[in-house]
Amino acid sequence: MKALKYFATGMLILCGIVFAVHAAEDYIINGKVIYLRGQMNNYDATDEYALKQTDVGGCVNTRLVRTTKFKFADRDWSRGTNFGYTRIGTIKEGDNVGIELNPDSMYEDLTFYPPQVGVYKFCLIKNNDKYYVTINKTSEKAVNIE
Repeated sequence: MKALKYFATGMLILCGIVFAVHAAEDYIINGKVIYLRGQMNNYDATDEYALKQTDVGGCVNTRLVRTTKFKFADRDWSRGTNFGYTRIGTIKEGDNVGIELNPDSMYEDLTFYPPQVGVYKFCLIKNNDKYYVTINKTSEKAVNIE
């Protein structure tokens, strides 16, 4: 039985078929995990910056000590999952309406000016086929430090 399992796995690899495996709590859009990418992590798509599914959308906490530029995007900066601003605007902590995002952006990084050093929850929220960003200070522990 084990030999058959290894044979089947080997055949799938040889045929170039790769199945993406995601954690159940990852925030997925178009089959891709979405990450917070910005100056706080050199724009890398790392596991600790993967958005997690919440009741409002995809969110991740990070500790900020200064103004930061950022985007939400998948690992490959793909169209449809590369979220930058639609219109230039200042993102303010606690803005419950959120800032509308463009899922096909190229270079439209957002800028957040934290009012103080602390842990902030960055959320990507879908509402009526449009995407928005909200940022709120939180007392929850950050999984990463800037």
